[in-house]
Amino acid sequence: NREAARKSRLRKKAYVQQLEASRLKLLHLEQELEQTKAQAALLSGGVNASHLGLPGTTNSGIAAFEMEYEHWVEEQNKKTNALKTALHAPLPDTELDVLVKDTLNHYANLFTIKATAAKVDVCYLISGMWKTSTERLFLWIGRFRPSELLKVLVPQLKLLDQQSHDLCNLIQACQQAEDA
Repeated sequence: NREAARKSRLRKKAYVQQLEASRLKLLHLEQELEQTKAQAALLSGGVNASHLGLPGTTNSGIAAFEMEYEHWVEEQNKKTNALKTALHAPLPDTELDVLVKDTLNHYANLFTIKATAAKVDVCYLISGMWKTSTERLFLWIGRFRPSELLKVLVPQLKLLDQQSHDLCNLIQACQQAEDA
């Protein structure tokens, strides 16, 4: 029994040492991954402050935001396609209303996701590195403002008087938010 207990302790000790070695190897691989991410961010033209390749700088809240935002963009593409399809299909107004409200709720979800990320790291959120390349391009080109886009689109749209009035109100609200 003593011999069996001794062998059991030795096996346990070897197992613990193996686990510790595996843990150290995993930490080393995670550090290499973070360094690679930092290099990729630098090569793509931006610096992600939470991924500078330094040990322990990984922020799980930001990683969760990036995953949620990626999922949000995928869902947004689906919703946009559904709206485009519905626009050219003879659907009743009630169904169109449901699609529009669903899309608006989807944007409300985005703002909730952003608010959560801002609590974790507001500098990361302000930096814009989480945005899509198209969004970064618009920000880069002359400090893009949504109200300017609306002003460009208005002459191109065939709107009813009420819709035109609502769009003017939206442009004013955008300008006020941009100037705030």
